[in-house]
Amino acid sequence: MVKSEKQKLHLNRLHQLLQEKKWWKDTQFRKGHIPYNKGKKIKIIKKQCLVCGIEFETYYSKVKCCSRKCALKIIGKAISKGKRGKTSWRKGKTKFKSIKESKETQLRQGRECYQRHIEQRRFYYRQLNCKRRSIKGKHSFQDWLNLKKKYNNTCLICGKKEPEIILTEDHIIPISKWEEWIKKYSEIKYQCNDIENIQPLCKSCNIKKFNHIPFKVDQQNKI
Repeated sequence: MVKSEKQKLHLNRLHQLLQEKKWWKDTQFRKGHIPYNKGKKIKIIKKQCLVCGIEFETYYSKVKCCSRKCALKIIGKAISKGKRGKTSWRKGKTKFKSIKESKETQLRQGRECYQRHIEQRRFYYRQLNCKRRSIKGKHSFQDWLNLKKKYNNTCLICGKKEPEIILTEDHIIPISKWEEWIKKYSEIKYQCNDIENIQPLCKSCNIKKFNHIPFKVDQQNKI
C-alpha cells in the first residue's frame, strides 16, 4: 500500500511548520487563547500498521492503524468475535426470531405505553396551557385523581361513568369571569386553577357549560 500524494503533502507541510516554528500562526484559536501544549515540542512517532504492515508517522501514541479502513477491519473482527473471542455479543440475548417480529413487538409496547399514560399526558398539556395564559393557582395529578375518586368517576351533569365517557377538568367559575367574581366575593382564598375550583365533567357537558357559572354556586355565595 503506497501513500497518496495528499498524505505526503500534508506531512511535508507539518514538517515545514515545525522547523519554522510557525505552528501556532496557522491554527484558528481565539484571541488570547493559550493552547494546552504551548512551548512543548511535538514528537513525530513512527509506527507500523497492524493490518497492512506499512510504516506511518503520527503524533499520538495510542494509534495502531495507518488509516480508517484498517481500523474498521479490526473493529469488525472484535464485534463478530465478542469480548472473549468465542461468540457474537448478540447471541442468546435476543428473544425474537426475526427483525420483523422485534419491530412489531416494539410498536405494540409503544402503543400500550401511550394508552397507559394518556390521561397523565392530557393533564400535563392542560397545566401547560394554563401556565402560558398566566392563570394563577395549580394542582397536582394526584389531586385530580382524588377528586374523580370522590365523585366515583362520574360526570356531575349527565351522571355517566368514566369507561363510557372521558372525564375532563372544568373550572366551576370560568377563567374569563374569575376577576369579576373575586371583586364581588373577596372572601375567596383559593385561586382559579386550584383544585377547589375544578369539577369533573365529560367533554360534551364541558362544551355545553361554556363560560356559565352554575346556579347552585351563585346562590351559595349570595346567601
